[in-house]
Amino acid sequence: MNRSRKPPWSFARVVKASATLSPTVKLIWLEHYGLANGADGVATIGAGGLGRRLGLSRATVERVRAYLLRVGLLGKRDRGVGRTAGWFPILPARCRPQGTRLTDDDAQRYAELLDTMLGPEVPEQIPTSIMP
Repeated sequence: MNRSRKPPWSFARVVKASATLSPTVKLIWLEHYGLANGADGVATIGAGGLGRRLGLSRATVERVRAYLLRVGLLGKRDRGVGRTAGWFPILPARCRPQGTRLTDDDAQRYAELLDTMLGPEVPEQIPTSIMP
C-alpha cells in the first residue's frame, strides 16, 4: 500500500477513545502517527529507537506492532535491503470518520465500532513491565 500523506487527526481521536486498546498500544500507534511526516507518509523508526523514545523495550514495541498489523491499525512497507521498514497508522474503513472535524460523540461512536471490530483480545496481556 502506498502512502502519500498521513491520515487526518480525527483518526487519532478514534484510537484514543477506544476502550479496548491499552494505553501502551495507543501510545505506540500515536507515535507512529506523529512520526509519519515524510513525503511518503511513513515512519521509518526501528523498534529499538521507538522503544527508547517511549521508555519501552524493543520486544514490547515489536509485539505491539505485530498486533496492530494483525488487526489492521498499522501498515508496513518494505523499503528495500538494508533500510528500515516504513510504518503507517491506519483505521479499518468502517471506523474512519468522513470529515476532519469530529464531535466528541462522533469520536466515541467510531471508537465503539473499532472496539467491536477488535473484539475481546487485547494485548495488554503484552507485558509493559519489560522495560529496557
